Amino acid sequence: MAGKRSLCVLAAMVLMVSLANGQAVDQPAKNDEPTNSPITIAPSNITTTTTSTTTTSTPKPTTTTPEPITTTTTTTTPKPITTTTTTTPEPTTTTTTTTTPEPITTTTTTPEPITTTTIAPITTTAKPKPDKPEEGMWRVNYTEATNVSCIVASMALELDVPYTTKDNKNLTAKVYLPKTAESSGSCGNDVQIMILQWEKNSVKFFFKKDNTSYGLSLFDASIVTDSVNFPNATANEIIQLNYMSKVFNSTESKSYRCDEVQALNLNSSKVSGAELKVSFLHLQAFYNSSASGFQEAINCRSLTPDIVPIAAGCALAALIILVLGGYLWGRRRSQARGYLSMFTQSKREEDYIPMKNLSCFN
Repeated sequence: MAGKRSLCVLAAMVLMVSLANGQAVDQPAKNDEPTNSPITIAPSNITTTTTSTTTTSTPKPTTTTPEPITTTTTTTTPKPITTTTTTTPEPTTTTTTTTTPEPITTTTTTPEPITTTTIAPITTTAKPKPDKPEEGMWRVNYTEATNVSCIVASMALELDVPYTTKDNKNLTAKVYLPKTAESSGSCGNDVQIMILQWEKNSVKFFFKKDNTSYGLSLFDASIVTDSVNFPNATANEIIQLNYMSKVFNSTESKSYRCDEVQALNLNSSKVSGAELKVSFLHLQAFYNSSASGFQEAINCRSLTPDIVPIAAGCALAALIILVLGGYLWGRRRSQARGYLSMFTQSKREEDYIPMKNLSCFN
């Protein structure tokens, strides 16, 4: 009986030891989750001490000495479970940016002095007027698309127009045809027209053909009394001038040329004494060519009479006659005085005889 109890006690003790060891072994499994720091679990040594109990029965003084029970305590020391979690952090690259501040430049701005600019009034300076008319060349074509001309003219033209100033002075304006004047006109079979325009002024040439000859049959001018050509004029008006007589005649297929100055008296309802002066004239109407020059020319006879040379010749002839007559008269007078002086000194009658024979005493 006692032996059975001892076995039960021993079994219970073994079961307890086993249970204790199982808890110790299972304890680390609960902590298998990795941590950031290494965890070392050191299990504690479990020592089980069994105390033997001796039961003494009083009724019989029987002393039972049980066999010594040797309890072998198995101490299981589990290996320390060392869970090492090594987290290698990414290398931290520290970039040091050194910003060098730009040097502070102190700019001292000196304000410019305030300059007051007085804008002068705009003065339009008129182009100086030439001293004489300029020679220019103009053409009138049959059509704008072709270079075939019906009229070709080269000349220097001047218009002398009398006018009255604001202070009642009578002056003569000299209006020159500029070589930059624009040309236009018409090319008819019997009448052809050339128009030259500049600024607000214009001149028109009408050429008429009769059988095999042609000439200028009408000249018309429209002149504005501006301040350039008519300084201090009483009014700004348009003066119409014309000449109606056939001049500058030539035969067909030939040109007309006259280098001398030709003056034509112009008619007007507003002024009197206006005159057209043309020089270095070379023209050809009823022309049918694209050539730049002229055909054979007929030279002109100047329409202006040579009054000055004729008057100078007459004056010189009269002067010669007067000088010669005075010389003869003075010579006779000196001779008469010579005879009288001789008679006065001798006072003789015979001295009077030669004097009586002189023609001046007869």
